[in-house]
Amino acid sequence: MFSDLHLKKHAFAFKQRTSSKTICFLLLALLMDSLRTPVMAVGTAQVMPNPANGAAILIAPTVLSGPYREAPAQNRISFVVADHEGENFYFNVKAYDRTLGIANQVAVYYRIMDALDNMIVGATPISPGQQISTYNQAVAGPNIDGTAPTGFVPLVFNPSANGTYYIEIYFSTDAGLTVNTAQTLLTLFEFTIATPAGVRRSGRIYSQAWSFITYNPTGNQGNINNSFAGDFYAYTNDSTVAKLGFTGFRPLGFTLCMNNYGAVNGTNWFNDRRSQNTGAVTPSLPNGYPVFLDIPDATIFPTSTPAVTPQFTGTMYGCAPDINIPYWIDRPGDVVILLDLNGVSGYQAGTADRYLYFIDRPAGHNVGVWDGLNGLGATVVANATIDMMLSIRRGRVNIPLYDAELNPQGFNVAGIMPLSTVPRLYFDDGLLTNTIPATCANSTTDVNNNNTGAGITNVNVGLASPARAWNGPGSGNAVPAPAAGGSGTAIACDDFGNARTLNTWFWTYEVNSAIFTMIRTGCSSEEDALPITLVQFNAERIEGSKVNLMWRGENQSNFEKFVLERSEDGINFKAVATIPGKEGMQADYNYLDAPGAITGSKLYYRLKQVDKDARFKYSRILSVSFDVNGLTVLLRPNPASNFINISINSDKKLSVTIKVVDNFGGLLLMQRGDINKGDNIVHINNVSLLKNGIYSVVVIAGHTQVMQKLIIQK
Repeated sequence: MFSDLHLKKHAFAFKQRTSSKTICFLLLALLMDSLRTPVMAVGTAQVMPNPANGAAILIAPTVLSGPYREAPAQNRISFVVADHEGENFYFNVKAYDRTLGIANQVAVYYRIMDALDNMIVGATPISPGQQISTYNQAVAGPNIDGTAPTGFVPLVFNPSANGTYYIEIYFSTDAGLTVNTAQTLLTLFEFTIATPAGVRRSGRIYSQAWSFITYNPTGNQGNINNSFAGDFYAYTNDSTVAKLGFTGFRPLGFTLCMNNYGAVNGTNWFNDRRSQNTGAVTPSLPNGYPVFLDIPDATIFPTSTPAVTPQFTGTMYGCAPDINIPYWIDRPGDVVILLDLNGVSGYQAGTADRYLYFIDRPAGHNVGVWDGLNGLGATVVANATIDMMLSIRRGRVNIPLYDAELNPQGFNVAGIMPLSTVPRLYFDDGLLTNTIPATCANSTTDVNNNNTGAGITNVNVGLASPARAWNGPGSGNAVPAPAAGGSGTAIACDDFGNARTLNTWFWTYEVNSAIFTMIRTGCSSEEDALPITLVQFNAERIEGSKVNLMWRGENQSNFEKFVLERSEDGINFKAVATIPGKEGMQADYNYLDAPGAITGSKLYYRLKQVDKDARFKYSRILSVSFDVNGLTVLLRPNPASNFINISINSDKKLSVTIKVVDNFGGLLLMQRGDINKGDNIVHINNVSLLKNGIYSVVVIAGHTQVMQKLIIQK
């Protein structure tokens, strides 16, 4: 049976920062699998693999950095407990005052909160005598019941319920009641979920905005000459896992976060992905993905299965600038169509070749619209033969780096789940310009300026990692980046990354079709498309295998007929009926199709709309399900206010996970249990805790996933 439903409240508001560097990977809030007994603990071992370089957590309330008391929600260091009777949270830190020129180890306080912001553990001090002593202790991890003798003595939180919790750590001079604004470095830190027998669970610790600073381990002070390294994992909105690796990165203080939209929190990715002249104000980049220091635990945050090969589902139709290219994808994603027009196989930049991009496309049948132009802006002539390739790209990751002066070794990125890949990196620096002064002269007054000009732009070809390096006067394709001009640290305005938000993006994986040849459509006049407008085209299964189709035509001048076409695979269609056009400018149509025995689980329908001069175009494709196997999910009531009943029909006994997610993919509710063959009802009361809005209920059984929209209305 199902256990109690646990609420996870992910607040994604990202308040504007006024200092501190920001790296944001915009990736989504679910997470993935892990090794059950990792060699290292989670924390210093990952961010400081070389003990000669320092990487600390920066707690700086005045610039909204770090997991301090009542910090913004994205700053939280969260951890997931899946078995509260057999798992505890073990942790410890080493803390220093960041007052310049002083290296005083200080006491800090911590609180532990649940996902509803209820305080579970009140303000508790961690004195210097309790803290981790050495780097080797931190790497060895918590010494739980003698299982790691060279490790540190951990602090322990024994939860009384499963769910997501978060820890706050802060400096205070009033016994933990309030936060002191003095900046604090956690030069060593470790967080671990483990059993009382010392068996560690990895992939359970994450934050949407890790606040880091590079420091000198000798003096325990922030220092730009110390490099930041390590690998970090993001769980994207479409349930993939991507890895980002740093080597030789020198930004001083920065925030590591991730997103799917770019350097601007807008609605047009093609614009928002462009690097920006940001100046002194840190950009506001909310709704980032959870970022892990190790691979997310897939038992809690499962990954999707790989997309299947996308397919073109018919020939082009329509007239420029609205030439329609029909295609099919089995799951949501970004779609790219290559128009190979220059006579040389593959894409060549600066030629007639062109990529068409269609972002955030839903699963199923879609239509891409092409304006009829090639990569040089010239019209492709009617009836030209075009070689084309269709791609679905999933796990879009943007890496907007704010005020990151030096990144001479570039990034290393990889797709981890569901496929192991080496993605290509893309960037658009076309908006970058010089800001005053023309000559960098003063390390204080020129700190918010940049005179290094624009870098190169690479939005189509991409670069295999390691790539996207900068160091000083510019950005290019070389790794390491040339050191001329900006390697010194005294003056920042001659560093390419200073006072800017440099965005880089990639996809976790892509799946490509074979080359497909199409004929460019032609019209008697490219401005003269069919006058008829098709509205309200619907298909409904009735009486066993019969299908009722209904539609309306408007603006029917010069219109002759509809040809109804049916398909069992959504690709190969056959005509099943011809319906003459009715008199008048507007008319309603109805057709009852009786296809007989159904061999597959679905039928697909489309309408061919034919004018009296023989010109035609196709409607969108409708699907009708005949699948009585698998899962059928229905929500009642919907809209809901206090509870929902989830009706699940299954063809066999299954273990099922039910999740409620918000529009950003944030996991709000999760419940696991078994269902029996046939009809099942799962009753959920906890929706009363949700605010008014639209959510998604996801029912997962093995590799099968069914999603339904849920409206909360109180």
